[in-house]
Amino acid sequence: GPAAVSITPTYQGTLVGMFNNNNGSLTVSVDPSGMTQRALVTGNGPSMAFYDQSNQPASATGTRTLTWSGGTSGATALLMQITNESNVVPVFVNSADNASTGTGVLTINKPTNTQEGDFMIAIMAAGQSDNDTWTGDTGWTEVADANQAPNLRVAYKVAGASEGSTYTFTNTGSGAGKSVSVVS
Repeated sequence: GPAAVSITPTYQGTLVGMFNNNNGSLTVSVDPSGMTQRALVTGNGPSMAFYDQSNQPASATGTRTLTWSGGTSGATALLMQITNESNVVPVFVNSADNASTGTGVLTINKPTNTQEGDFMIAIMAAGQSDNDTWTGDTGWTEVADANQAPNLRVAYKVAGASEGSTYTFTNTGSGAGKSVSVVS
């Protein structure tokens, strides 16, 4: 079933939605209302989608729903708001993704045009198991973990001056499919 993260923002910010489905060959038939798709992973591993919506007031409430088409096999969702300083709206730069059906180790490129100081979000998804543990993401800070099948985890990092060109994420669970997306 779906999961959500409750927050109490101080300033306006960007509402972020992450959606995961254990089935790897899905498409999105209905986008979450008012949100913009920034990343979509399908084909290998679990299907995963990342959306954002800018200019959310500190008092924002409500529900966002994504509808998958092409079959279902268990889904999770996480909603969170990224707050920022007054009158500064985050700007989407780019995203990168990778998926696999036979390994728990995924290497993903740093999103194109990412610069020092950019805020990056990593979304990790694993299907078929709720005991999956993600490791190898040194420098990333976990902010949410659905902790249920299919597993969905979110972490963030601020790009440094000597940021590498790739990131490696490892999953120790028994589920066959894994997906990772990084958005800056």
